[in-house]
Amino acid sequence: MTESYETLRDAVRLSRRLHDKNVLSFQSHQVSYEQYEIADDGSTKEIQKTFTFDYVEHQKLAAHILKERKVKVSFRRYSGSTTTNVIAMTYAIDESNYVIIYDGNATDCKKRFAFVKELMHIYIGTVEESLTPESIELLLETASMCRRDPLLARKMTPEDFCYFCAIETLIPYGRDGNYRKKFTDLHSKLNLTPYTMAYAVKVPMTVIHYFFECESKYAQQSMAINMNIE
Repeated sequence: MTESYETLRDAVRLSRRLHDKNVLSFQSHQVSYEQYEIADDGSTKEIQKTFTFDYVEHQKLAAHILKERKVKVSFRRYSGSTTTNVIAMTYAIDESNYVIIYDGNATDCKKRFAFVKELMHIYIGTVEESLTPESIELLLETASMCRRDPLLARKMTPEDFCYFCAIETLIPYGRDGNYRKKFTDLHSKLNLTPYTMAYAVKVPMTVIHYFFECESKYAQQSMAINMNIE
């Protein structure tokens, strides 16, 4: 039976399978945030606080994907354009050698997310055989239309699919949903800013906005699928 890579459920299932194979490793780090309290005299007092949070290290995931697919990847840096938010794209030299071109001016969080998304393209076999000016333009146009409603777009483009795979991989459900619950608690209980939450899991802030604030209610949809996955 051929595996499907077209829906949000497929993206969740793939990310969960990678997690179950123990190819996701975690690194703890300290995250600082400000909290405001009312002093006895009625004035507002700013208090600096910290907490420890785990983020997914993508190196082990990358090594697993390259080993399972029996491929090699090289990286090529370029100076990104200010007119696009596309951080990276991939093309194939041949069936076992790929090149990931990435924006060297992007932040580490943006590059990390983009690398995972490109690795997912390699994993599911949706990589351009070569890049021409025309194909690059098409890739940029497709990527800029990503982040659409994952429920309404039941059959996704590869670009959509790999974008959601990257979200599900870098903000994983975890064992019995423990990681996702801990992450969403940062939003619901601590009321942290998107910047602080993005730093906690080391993803772009736009991903945090999309996760919690998009009209499609991505956080709720993803949690529901994860809880009912086979």
